[in-house]
Amino acid sequence: MKDNPMQYIAIPKNKTIKKEIKVITLDEFNNILNLFNKGTYQYISLMVAFHTGMRKGEVAGLTWEDINLKTKTIDLYPPMIKKKKGDIELATPKSSSSYRTITIGDTLVKALKEHKKYQNENKLLFGEFYINNNFVCTKINGSPININSISTMCNGIIKKINTHFTFHSLRHTHATMLLEAGANIKAIQKRLGHSNIAVTMNTYSHVTETMKQETVDLFEKSIK
Repeated sequence: MKDNPMQYIAIPKNKTIKKEIKVITLDEFNNILNLFNKGTYQYISLMVAFHTGMRKGEVAGLTWEDINLKTKTIDLYPPMIKKKKGDIELATPKSSSSYRTITIGDTLVKALKEHKKYQNENKLLFGEFYINNNFVCTKINGSPININSISTMCNGIIKKINTHFTFHSLRHTHATMLLEAGANIKAIQKRLGHSNIAVTMNTYSHVTETMKQETVDLFEKSIK
């Protein structure tokens, strides 16, 4: 046999299996939050992510200029990324949908106001040695954090609570809670900065499938 019949068969490549992102409960979030003091970048970064669904880089790159506490909105611009060890660079988002305005609630507004007071106190404490910048998430001396700072924080959380947790869990939980509460899927897509609604539907299919059944149940109830 001159020809090998198997040579014409395309062998599918192994697909990388994505790890399921953990959805945390409100009690679990509060337990995590209680690991850190108010006024720390750990505390405020967790609060922002849980209440907005913002990405890790977006939280790290958030500035006070982006936040309007009167209108209760956050205007998102380029996220912060770590380019190399010891360096911080503001990068352009993957798509224009990442540029968006997020409405925030009273709980986060209060937390942000308190955090600003702590930052002002630290400025007085460190005096001329304080690193002045406009970032929300900073170390006690004012130096900005990067996404590696957040990753290190999450590793510490895992060791303390002894369960799988990533910063993305907060984004995933935020969206899941909105869906379960009956929020509009299109509004959630815009809030998360997804490029199209299919991304939102696929990412949160575990919830949308339940919603489909609930929709049918509502119709059935209306005709009985």
